[in-house]
Amino acid sequence: MKLYGAAGIIYKDWGSFSIALDYFFKELALQDKIDNSKSFLIYNNIGGCYYQLGDKEKTREFLERAVRDFRNSKVIHTVKNIEAYTIYNNLALLESEDGNLAKALEMLNEFNEKNKELKDTTNIILALQNLSDLHIKLNDNETAKNNLRSALKIAQARGNPYDIAFLNN
Repeated sequence: MKLYGAAGIIYKDWGSFSIALDYFFKELALQDKIDNSKSFLIYNNIGGCYYQLGDKEKTREFLERAVRDFRNSKVIHTVKNIEAYTIYNNLALLESEDGNLAKALEMLNEFNEKNKELKDTTNIILALQNLSDLHIKLNDNETAKNNLRSALKIAQARGNPYDIAFLNN
C-alpha cells in the first residue's frame, strides 16, 4: 500500500496524472480493505490529480469525500496529522474558483486555525496567502494586506528566502 502511495506521489509530482491515479486507486483499494477511516488522504491525492487534469467535477467529488471522511474519522480526534488538514485548503481553492467565496472563507479559516493548533508554520503561511487572495476577491484589501504581513512575519522568523521573496512579490 505504501509503495502504491509513493508511486502515486512521484508520478503526480512528475505531471503524469493518469499514471498517478492508477496507483492511488490501487492504494485506495488496499486501504479500504484494511481501514477505510484512513482513506481521506488518498481521496485528497486523487482529487489533486483530477484538478491537474482539468476535471473539476471529479476534483470536487473526491475532495468533498476527503473532507467528509476526515471529519467523520476517528483519526481527527486521535492524531495531530498536519497533512490531513490540507484537504480543507484544496477544497477551499476549488470553492473560490467556482465563486463560492463564503464557503472558501470558512474552509480556509478552519485550515488556518488547525495549523495554528499544530504549530505548522508552512501551512499557516499557505493559509494566510490563500486567505489574502480570497479577501482581494471579496474587496477587503486591508484584511488581505494584513494576512500577507502576518505570513511575511512568519517567513522572516523562519528565515525562509523563498517564502520571503514570494510574499514580498
